[in-house]
Amino acid sequence: MRSAGADAWSTCRTAAGFVVLVMGALSYSLPVLAQEPGTAAGAAMVEPAALERAVDASARGPVLLAERSGQKLADPFFAEGKLRLAVPGAFRGLARVEKPGHPVFDPGSDAWFASANGQLVRLEADGRLVVVADDFQGLDVDVRYAQGLAVSREGGERIVLHRFGSWGDSRTTLLTGDGFFYPRFSPDGSRILVAESRTGGGRLWVTDLDGATWDVGQGYGASWLPDSSGIVFARTTNDSVRITSAELWKLDLASGKETRLSDTTGLAEIEPVVTPDGRHVVFVDAFTGKVFLSRLSAAAQEVTQ
Repeated sequence: MRSAGADAWSTCRTAAGFVVLVMGALSYSLPVLAQEPGTAAGAAMVEPAALERAVDASARGPVLLAERSGQKLADPFFAEGKLRLAVPGAFRGLARVEKPGHPVFDPGSDAWFASANGQLVRLEADGRLVVVADDFQGLDVDVRYAQGLAVSREGGERIVLHRFGSWGDSRTTLLTGDGFFYPRFSPDGSRILVAESRTGGGRLWVTDLDGATWDVGQGYGASWLPDSSGIVFARTTNDSVRITSAELWKLDLASGKETRLSDTTGLAEIEPVVTPDGRHVVFVDAFTGKVFLSRLSAAAQEVTQ
C-alpha cells in the first residue's frame, strides 16, 4: 500500500449524493453508504457494485471507499455478502430488551445473534428473538451456531466458551484478566482471537477451543483471514493522545511467520479486514477516518521483496 497511491486520489460529492473518485484518466462514481431498511443509523455499508469497481481499480494503489462519517471511526466487516462499516445500531427485537448485547453476524448460519437479559438469542427479520442458549451473561459475544459454540466476555474479566444444543451445555473459561475483550471465532470455528488492552499498546491472543493459548504480541484491530489460516492486524505507535503511525501485518498461524503488508508515511492503516476471496484488504486511515481498499498480495510483495 503506497502512500503515493492514496495521495493520487481526489474526491468530490455530487448533488445526487455520490462520491466521485478520480485517478489520472480514470473516474467513476461510488454510491455513498447505503442504509438498510428497519435499522438505526450506523448500519452503513458499501454497495456491492461499488466494491467491485474499487477492486478493479485497486491495481493502481489504495482506493478510497468511504469518507469519515460522524465521530466514531468505521469498523469494517463482511456480513450477508456486503461490506459493512458498522454494526447496525439497532434491531427491532433488541429495542425492547432491558439488557441487550452487541449484535454479531454468524456467517455459517447467515444470521445475527446477541445476548439479551442473560440469554443468547437469534435476531429474526420480523423482530422476534429466538432463544438458543440460557445462562449467558456476556454482552460482547461471537457465535458459530451450526457447531453449538458461542464465546463471550463475562464479568469484565473472563473470556468464556459456551457449548449448547446437541453438543451439550458447558462453559469453559479460556482467559482471565480485566484487559481481555472482543473474542472472535475463526471462520471455521476452530480458534478464537482475543484482544487485550494494556498500557503502552494493545496485545493479541489466539486460543484453541481446549484453552491452549498463543500470545501473538503487540497488535490492534485484528481480524481473521477467510480460510482461518491466520490473522491481519495493525501495529501502532502513539503520543499518548493519538495514533502517530500504523502499519498492517499478517500472521500465518501454522508457521508463525509475520509479513508486513504496508510501509507508508501518508496513511495510518488500522482495522483491517480481508475480502472473502482473500485477495484484498479493507482498512481505515487513523489520520482521516477514511476507508480504503488495497490488493493484499501486492502490498505484501512490495514490502517483503
